[in-house]
Amino acid sequence: MPKPRVLLIGWDAADWKVIRPLLQAGEMPNLARLISAGVHGNIATVNPVLSPMLWTSIATGKRAFKHGIHGFAEPLPDGSDVRPITLLSRKTKAVWNILNQTGHRSIVVGWWPSHPAEPINGAMVSNFFQHPSWPAGTPSRLPAGTVHPPELEKCLGDLRVNPMELAGEFIRPFIPEYQKVDQAADKRLHTLGKIIAETMSIHGAATELLENQSWDFAAIYYSGIDHFCHGFMRYHPPRLPWVSEKDFALYKDVVANAYRYHDAMLGTLLRLADENTTVILMSDHGFHPDHLRTAYIPAEPAGPAVEHRAFGILCLKGPGVQSGREIYGAGILDICPTVLALFGLSPGKDMDGKVLLNAFKDPAPVEPIETWDAVPGDAGVHPPEARLDSAASAEAYKQLVELGYVAPPGADAQEAVDETLRELKYNLARSYRDGQCCGEAITLAEELWTRWPKEHRFGLFLIDCLAPIGQLARRRAAIEELERRIDRYQAEAQAEFARREREQKPDKSPGEGPASPEQRRRLFEDHQLRELAHGRPLVLEWLKASQAMMEDKPAEARKHLQKLSNENGSIRHMNQRVAAALMDLGDREAAEQLIHEALELEPENSLAKAQLAAIHLEAGRCDEAVEAAAESLSLEYFQPGVHALLGHALMKQGQHAAAEKELLVAVAQNPRNLTAHELLGRLFRDHLNRPAEAYAHEGRAMSLRHELAAQKRDGNAANNAPARDRKIQPPVPEPLPEETSIPEPFESNVDRRDVVTVVSGLPRSGTSMMMQLLQGAGREILSDGKRSADEDNPLGYFEFAKAMELARDKSWLPQARGKVVKIVAQLLPLLPRGEHYQVVFMQRNLPEVIASQKTMLARQHRRGADLEDPELVKTYEAHIARVRHQLANRPEIRVLHVDYERLLSDPEKGIERLAAFLGQPFDKEAAAQKIRPELRHQASTR
Repeated sequence: MPKPRVLLIGWDAADWKVIRPLLQAGEMPNLARLISAGVHGNIATVNPVLSPMLWTSIATGKRAFKHGIHGFAEPLPDGSDVRPITLLSRKTKAVWNILNQTGHRSIVVGWWPSHPAEPINGAMVSNFFQHPSWPAGTPSRLPAGTVHPPELEKCLGDLRVNPMELAGEFIRPFIPEYQKVDQAADKRLHTLGKIIAETMSIHGAATELLENQSWDFAAIYYSGIDHFCHGFMRYHPPRLPWVSEKDFALYKDVVANAYRYHDAMLGTLLRLADENTTVILMSDHGFHPDHLRTAYIPAEPAGPAVEHRAFGILCLKGPGVQSGREIYGAGILDICPTVLALFGLSPGKDMDGKVLLNAFKDPAPVEPIETWDAVPGDAGVHPPEARLDSAASAEAYKQLVELGYVAPPGADAQEAVDETLRELKYNLARSYRDGQCCGEAITLAEELWTRWPKEHRFGLFLIDCLAPIGQLARRRAAIEELERRIDRYQAEAQAEFARREREQKPDKSPGEGPASPEQRRRLFEDHQLRELAHGRPLVLEWLKASQAMMEDKPAEARKHLQKLSNENGSIRHMNQRVAAALMDLGDREAAEQLIHEALELEPENSLAKAQLAAIHLEAGRCDEAVEAAAESLSLEYFQPGVHALLGHALMKQGQHAAAEKELLVAVAQNPRNLTAHELLGRLFRDHLNRPAEAYAHEGRAMSLRHELAAQKRDGNAANNAPARDRKIQPPVPEPLPEETSIPEPFESNVDRRDVVTVVSGLPRSGTSMMMQLLQGAGREILSDGKRSADEDNPLGYFEFAKAMELARDKSWLPQARGKVVKIVAQLLPLLPRGEHYQVVFMQRNLPEVIASQKTMLARQHRRGADLEDPELVKTYEAHIARVRHQLANRPEIRVLHVDYERLLSDPEKGIERLAAFLGQPFDKEAAAQKIRPELRHQASTR
């Protein structure tokens, strides 16, 4: 039997609505061939619909709150600025890592995110590869870490395309009359050229590797369709009212030609895959190409995601795959488990997807393992010291800034870091909500809304999360608070916006693009002001109506619904919500009418089909209920409530085996689904004569009912309490390692008078005490005295302010030769080469360090890091491990680790080690007198 091979091709944002007319016209022949030879259908996305998160979910089979990638950007680990998202925050194995440790070779090109490239068995080209960062006509220089193995850099780097080198022949297929574009005023050709060049670069690297490297698995990601669509979908036929005839004539062919271009590239990839290769072509989401296109982009960092559609494309072709059939119920979380199954490997139980068994001719049962993350072996991942949660790391650096041990970044950089951390937390919260983890989502939502009170989206999100867990009192309070904030900030925004309009010149049209980053920022802020100035009257009416429904106040609900109805059709986007309320009020006919209107607007609306199924079931139309529920699940399989509804309808029809299957899926997708447990109890007891199983589900249902009743009663269940009220278990202190050896001295030709002695560690780990000790021993201290002694350090800090700015200024280092200077641990890797350093590294039990830091921050009325103690411990541990690893590879740096507790308990032994490490001068007796254990009890003064 031939060895299996799998080629996974990602077309970001590809949509059947654009593809179908092109297929019918014979203009995507390679895709047509793929479809006819295999299975195809919709693939459902997950929320939030943001590509870096989604493609990581595709590669891992896990939701974002499990895999760790939460947005487009991340802070630098030192919190000084922002960078594009990297994979260093990913905290689980991707499919190529699992294949690596099972003896398979992989090729990965352009996956988002995949920088820095992982050291897998095979080749990886990161998503930094295609970005043009070199002047036209000069040699291409790849950013460090772009290609693995490094020996492939030269041949692959030569394949990169600079957009400035593209001739008209590359532009004409997309814009036949491109010569008519005034490029001095209209920058859309520049945008188009950049997208084409990036797509060509990825395709060039992919074909080079597929043709010349051996591989078992290949994953090739093309971002082009998404970028073409964000830039040019507004001009796609039919012409929208807000698009000028001139722009439509120029740019109407761009999107269709982007798909034709991708079909041509697909043909090349298919020729490089033999008949024993299973080919998977997919997108992470779709892109509205029709009447559902929007002219309005919300004023938030990921606002353009509103143009995305919930369903992408999926095609599979291979030796064991069925042919010429449609596939239903697929989701992006299913791809990783399915790829593993194709290699005869089990998925992990911690993966959120399933194997797409309905795609195969003779599917074999797959028994999952607990998790691949615990399976030992070379997974081709970066070493632990390289992997770092950048968001947590930036928060930890903020703590250092607040404590005064690191210089703060500039105002603009700090604003960018704060906004990036905000969006990462918001996206994490949305992932929790999408995965039915409302308690975790609520905690984050409350934190965000408290910190950014003008961001109404955080309040709306909080209100949305409170409903499923029955927190009605808190939900009503949140609605009332949202209304107060909307009123408060609306007047301020209207006044500010009027002032700006008077003072500012009119901007260029949207198609021409802003001239500078500053102008883009101002346009975005203007956009936010417009939203604040407008208010949210319809949304507030709906929230009040839904709250009244939940509180069983039908008269109040009808009053608010009537106000919405008086808007004369301007609430079409709320039809489904209003329909749900009308159904609860018993007005089934009106509800059904609204649902049909929603389905006319968007036939592939899985939620509307689910609502229609509920209406049919309540009306006793079981056949129609089964049909509508099955259609909803064929579009989006992860809907535990709809599986329960379908199971209920099947029970009414007497199809007990089929009902059992659907109800078990419902509780597998959401173990807290009360309705499904109740129905299973009834099914097993009354129809299947399995009393033991009935008892288990009846007991679970009773437990859930009591829990929900308690939540409704007090409005503040412990597992959903706000972060400020939640009890966090303190981390268990771990003993620090015993380090008794003395590092080898420098070579004899190194003059001790030129060596820089550094005292380092985390703030409050004993660094000030060590500075006092070394001063007493007779060593000269480099300190400027700017930070005077205080209640937290009554004997002084011994700091040198310039040392805190080591990231920006290293010119002062010669002043430190022959002296002792204090530098916080996280800055040690920034010590410039060309000097010799001996570092006394203080280590102390981390929970004690953090407790001391918090005491100090509280005295200074400073906030510190937005991390719970266990998170901060984990982040500090990662920082220290990373620093130690980096210093170990620097021969010009000697490091002596000194344990704070052991130094206090056995000063004589500790001082002997210090003297042996540092050499003369060193007065041991005078040094011993500087060790003052009693000061430790003054709020841990180190």
